[in-house]
Amino acid sequence: MHSLYKALAFLLLASSAALGFQTVVFQPVIKNVREVPALDLRPIIQELNQRKYSKIDELGEAVRFAFQAHGYFKVQVEVSELYAHADANKRQVIPVEVKVIAGSKYRLGGIGFSRTNHFSAVQLRGAFPIVQGDFFSREGIAKGLETLREMYCSKGFINFSAVPETQVDDQQHTVTLQVALDEGSVFRVGSLTVAGEESVPGARRRLLQGWRDFEGRTYTCRTLKDFLYAIKARPTVMPDQIFEASPDVQNLTVNIVVTLAKPIF
Repeated sequence: MHSLYKALAFLLLASSAALGFQTVVFQPVIKNVREVPALDLRPIIQELNQRKYSKIDELGEAVRFAFQAHGYFKVQVEVSELYAHADANKRQVIPVEVKVIAGSKYRLGGIGFSRTNHFSAVQLRGAFPIVQGDFFSREGIAKGLETLREMYCSKGFINFSAVPETQVDDQQHTVTLQVALDEGSVFRVGSLTVAGEESVPGARRRLLQGWRDFEGRTYTCRTLKDFLYAIKARPTVMPDQIFEASPDVQNLTVNIVVTLAKPIF
């Protein structure tokens, strides 16, 4: 078993060197994980090797997240100093000792929600890709919260927020979530302002004409993508490249500014 951990530590360093990093990065060398089964440890190591870490704090949080994704809810992570003689000015990959006390694995006890007027409890629960009794996964919970945001955004609740509170049962090794939902208000599509110089004659006119069909509709997370599709913009043009959204809380509208810095059509 000892040889397995030595091999895993070597894998961390060897795989990093093979990537040929152009900048200095920190690489975790996991220590003190003898209580973690190899079946869990191998995918955790593989996940950690897929990223670059430019900050020590970022590295420690990534290690914590990786273990929590496999049910180690109360994992403790301690990032040690850089290895002696490691010179960040001369080396591309700096190994860093990360001591881990994984603790016990926890399972999901359940997920509850505060009252909502727009989705049923079944729909809300279906947003989370984790079944009651499964090992508790921080990653699964994060995906569920993001799906909730998308669900509410599709209805115009652009300021929606969901705050999970955890209830831990250390005897049964379960974690139960109670998610507080703040729906906010429904926003609608407001005005469009076209700035910048036209790269294609008539671009400003086409944009303003196309916007008339959208103004007053419910503003969702797909509105700007749908608008670009409706006006037959180039497929390579992305909303965040040209649009600036400004919510008007008083009038519950979202006003848009588009800058003609590159060809849209």
